[in-house]
Amino acid sequence: MLQFGQPRVRYMRGQNPGKPGVPIVLGTEESRSNSQAPWVPWRTFSTPSVVPGTHFGKACMDELHKGPPYRSGGKLRLVSVGFPGFGRVTGKGVYTHVDGLDRMVVGFTPSSNAIYWGSPSVDFLWPTDANLSLGSANPYFPSLGNYGQTGWARAKPKLERAGGFVFGAELRELPGMLGTTAKGFADAWHDIKGVVSRVRNTPGGRFKPEEPWKMSPKGAANQFLNEQFGWKPFIGDITSFDDVYHNGQKYIRKISDENGKAVRHSVTVAESETSTQVGAGGGVYNSISYAMPCFPVSLGSGYFSSPPSWRCDDVTYTKVRAVGKFRYYRPEFDMSLPDYSSAWNAGMRYVTLYGLRVTPSNLYKIMPWSWAADWAANVGTYVDYVSDVFVDSLSAEYFYLMVYQRRCRRLSVVLPFHSGTVSLSWDRFVETKQRVPGSSPFDFDLSWNSLSPRQLAIAAALGISRW
Repeated sequence: MLQFGQPRVRYMRGQNPGKPGVPIVLGTEESRSNSQAPWVPWRTFSTPSVVPGTHFGKACMDELHKGPPYRSGGKLRLVSVGFPGFGRVTGKGVYTHVDGLDRMVVGFTPSSNAIYWGSPSVDFLWPTDANLSLGSANPYFPSLGNYGQTGWARAKPKLERAGGFVFGAELRELPGMLGTTAKGFADAWHDIKGVVSRVRNTPGGRFKPEEPWKMSPKGAANQFLNEQFGWKPFIGDITSFDDVYHNGQKYIRKISDENGKAVRHSVTVAESETSTQVGAGGGVYNSISYAMPCFPVSLGSGYFSSPPSWRCDDVTYTKVRAVGKFRYYRPEFDMSLPDYSSAWNAGMRYVTLYGLRVTPSNLYKIMPWSWAADWAANVGTYVDYVSDVFVDSLSAEYFYLMVYQRRCRRLSVVLPFHSGTVSLSWDRFVETKQRVPGSSPFDFDLSWNSLSPRQLAIAAALGISRW
């Protein structure tokens, strides 16, 4: 018998709702001799025999926990693969012919023909031992990248609401930032005037065709870096100062209420959805009917007000959440102390809020080229962690990531009947869930191929600016 906290592995596989060799009845087609006569069924719509085999599968590895409620977050790894629409009848309705003397009382079910599902890249669409594997070799479990570090930084309690110490130290860079920006505007204006002069081709003009451009790739790269590492943080600091000025008392009450207590925080680290078309087409017309990638395969052309169509897309949805139960302690926020309301502690609370403390994290951030060290080894993350522990006495009873991803191949059909347009879609999917626990932000691997477009752009600009 399993004890609490012990791992367990479970597997489940299922068939489609039809029976192998037995067609699925979708409905009937009816006709009448005139608009007052009763409808008489004259043929039945059905699928070919259902393809036998496993069309749904799930594998799960987790731990047995006490509950409910389940408050502990142990390791979890789950993968589901399936084609839930196969063999199921949807969109059932009454669709009338343009002549008013024929109608269909029918539903629809998707075809399993690989032509419509983006053949040949359909290896993940049926449950197999490979895509139901719970091991690290299964490619359908997404990489955690640096989600652990990002999740820890976003979920942990925030005592400093502005970066006053770093802002003050970086003011020495303001003249250089202004100079770089001014030079950029001057060079851009020089080049624009040159273009205008050349277009007009004014005799004796000031700008000659062979005169070089001032806004070179190196200059553009310098402007980009000046914006990313100069003006963007500068404006962000000004905004945070304004926020503390207007909401300082609210932040002080919140930090004081939670000081020394275990508080659960849950944040969304990342959420995205992408869609890529892998196929599309219209119903194949033969003057009598349209052939579609769903059953009934052939539908009379007189039922449609315009040609039907279909498309197939790859859709990927990813959501990452970080959950932790944190505890911190700062004496200036301890309401049980008799000198809580003293002028010294009141001032120190604002020193903390404005980020004016001399901490390992703030000292590291003002070091020249410290951001470059973060690119190579994430040194700043370690320094932040040390600062959290030794300055704010921050600890976590637990911390884990919840990573959910659904990848599906979606077949969509639009049937513009005279009776009204019907839109249907079916998914063949791979769904994964992971819960990865840790006591610090360093239990998660960082893969360089997970760099964001902004990071890649900064890296490229650094390379250009060295020309």
